[in-house]
Amino acid sequence: MAGLGRSHKQEVVKLLKQRKSQVKFSTRWQAIYEYFEIGRIDNKSLNFSLQERENLRQAAIKAWAFDPRAGLPDGNRSEIAYYSNDDKLSNERPDDNYLLIKTAQGDLPSCLDVKTLPPGYSLRISLTVLDYSAIKQIIIIENQDCYDLWHQFNLPQELKNVLTFYRGHDKQAKAIQHLIDKLLAGTRVIVFPDYDPSGLQIACTTKKSTHLLIPELIPELVAKNNSDDFSAQFDEVTTYLNKELNKELNKNELNGWQDVWLNIKKNHYSIKQQHMLAFNALLYTVKRKLI
Repeated sequence: MAGLGRSHKQEVVKLLKQRKSQVKFSTRWQAIYEYFEIGRIDNKSLNFSLQERENLRQAAIKAWAFDPRAGLPDGNRSEIAYYSNDDKLSNERPDDNYLLIKTAQGDLPSCLDVKTLPPGYSLRISLTVLDYSAIKQIIIIENQDCYDLWHQFNLPQELKNVLTFYRGHDKQAKAIQHLIDKLLAGTRVIVFPDYDPSGLQIACTTKKSTHLLIPELIPELVAKNNSDDFSAQFDEVTTYLNKELNKELNKNELNGWQDVWLNIKKNHYSIKQQHMLAFNALLYTVKRKLI
C-alpha cells in the first residue's frame, strides 16, 4: 500500500490538535482510513471516539516516527530527517534558498568572498552568504541556456560586472522571490526575458523590478521574429498586459515599458534571447518609472 503524503499527514495533525470527533470523508480521509483502518464511517463522515483518536495518534507515531499531535516537523529535508522517517515532509525545497550567480565579465562584487569566476562559470550559493547592503543592482535572466552563455551577450560595459541570477521556473523561481525580498530599497532589479508578451509579463510580475533589458532591433534579429509564437501567447498574456500596463500607466508606474508593449503588440514580436545572442544584438535597459 502506498504511503501517505504531506497533505494527508497535515489532516491527521489537524484532527488531533483540534480534538475533532468527526471529519468529512474526503478523498484524503479515505486514503488515511484505508491506510490505518481507524475510525467509523457514517455516510459522508468519518467519526472518532476519544480512544480512536489516540489509537490513530499511536499508529501514526509508529508509521511516521514523529508525534502528529505536536505538528509537522519544521526545517529543511536534512533537519526533518532527524525527526521523521519521511524527509520529504519538508516544505523547503533544495532550490528555495539557493541560487546560481555570476557576472558576464567574471569579476564579482564585494558582497561575496569569491572575487573572480572564469567565463562560463557560475556559483550556486545560499542566500544567507550575500551582503545585501553591498548589492546596488542585479540582473535576472529568464532562460538557463542563455544564463550559461551570459558572458557572450553584447552588453554595455556598465552591466558586465552586475550580479546576475538565473530566474528559474515554477518552484525554482521561489529563491529569486526570497532574494528580492531581502534587497534594500533603491536596488536596481533588471529583468532580461524574451522580447515577447510572456517575457514582458515576467518582467511586470517580478517584484521590485525597475528595469527591462531588451535588444536593439537590428534587421537580422527582426527577420527571426516568430509571429506564430506571439499569436500563441496573445490571448492569455495580452489580457493581463493591457489591464496592468494601462492601469499602472495612470500612476506613472509602468509608463517606461508602455512603448515596449505597444511595439511588441503592433509588430507581433516574439524574439527569443537565443536569437539576440546569435546575432550579437546590443542589449540596453528601459527604466520602469519615467517620473
